[in-house]
Amino acid sequence: MSKTLQLTAADFDPLGPQTRWLRRSLFFIYTALLIYGLFRPAGPSALHLFITSDKVMHFLGFAGLAFCTRLAFTHASTWKIWSLIILCAPLSEGLQHQVESSRQFSWLDICANLAGVAAGALCWWISIRLYHHYKTRQPL
Repeated sequence: MSKTLQLTAADFDPLGPQTRWLRRSLFFIYTALLIYGLFRPAGPSALHLFITSDKVMHFLGFAGLAFCTRLAFTHASTWKIWSLIILCAPLSEGLQHQVESSRQFSWLDICANLAGVAAGALCWWISIRLYHHYKTRQPL
């Protein structure tokens, strides 16, 4: 069997090892922005575009975090990466009130965080499938 037919998730490195520093830099910048967004003081904000826009921001934030984390650490243990991200989703919501007293705990934010992680995982799975299809030219 040829090597191209034996691809695994660890082989997913679309930009090559020489750009690993770029992907990890993107991860650290994204994580810093997400932490700022989660722990900044609450108040009137332009980000409240509609009633549940806060939940949408939580969803998108954690979907992006999940995808960026997996992209930055493609060769790391899969279960460790996903376990850590899943643990961070509810933990970040619990810490919001501890770090910034003007923030409120919300179960719906935890649900949005976890749904975002699931969406990020789905995007990661789709990108791996497309990458395998591209590399092996086999049907999806």
